Amino acid sequence: MHVRRDGSTFHAEWRGTALPYRDRPCLLGVVRDVSQRIQADLHLNQRVEARTREQSALLEVSHALASTLELQPGVILDQLRGIVECEKAGLFALTDSTLTALALRGTWQEEQTASLPIHLEGPQTATALLTAPRPIRISDVGSDDPAAVSLRTLLTGDATVLLQDVGAWMWVPLAVTGRILGGLGLAHSHRDYFTPHQAALALSMADQVAITMVNAELYDRGAHLAAGLAPTDARGSGRDAGDVGRTAAVGPE
Repeated sequence: MHVRRDGSTFHAEWRGTALPYRDRPCLLGVVRDVSQRIQADLHLNQRVEARTREQSALLEVSHALASTLELQPGVILDQLRGIVECEKAGLFALTDSTLTALALRGTWQEEQTASLPIHLEGPQTATALLTAPRPIRISDVGSDDPAAVSLRTLLTGDATVLLQDVGAWMWVPLAVTGRILGGLGLAHSHRDYFTPHQAALALSMADQVAITMVNAELYDRGAHLAAGLAPTDARGSGRDAGDVGRTAAVGPE
């Protein structure tokens, strides 16, 4: 660290070279301000550390989800919030034309609506929020953005509680081989909160969650068939036994 005449400090690089001057040995010293380079190095190291933590967390989540055949929605959301910072999160399953919140994290009131059914009242709503191949980031849920309008159209009646004190929303689809299973909803009170990087992290986890949902459904069907009972999928809806032969088990790559 070096000190300027005004007393402020900065990161300095100092170099000295010995040379003769007027038959006397002298030293030529040069001081360079390298504060920007130091700050850039620190920022880079912080980013590397953050990415390392994220990848380690994703790997732990992948191992945890792959090691069980039982769907644990609450645990999934807790793990999700450890990877993508958000104030509220929900895991939603799609059955026919109804979304059901399997688990919610956030305020106490929202957690009491975990079984709240959300009916899709039109094909446009389903297309906008369910069939998107990538996460949908809504910067301002109160804006005229088409995605924001679709979200407000979807969350009506008792489901409006999910929009209370929400500025930004991110919807992450849960899909396996073209089959839509539901989605992950993440919310924050600040507008323009979710970044493309956060969306990529959420999508990576969503892929693992979708696989877990399919495997849990197949396991549940097999257990019910073995007991001579009507199978029930991982989201709690009855399914015809013939569906079992048309669904393939999927595991992590």
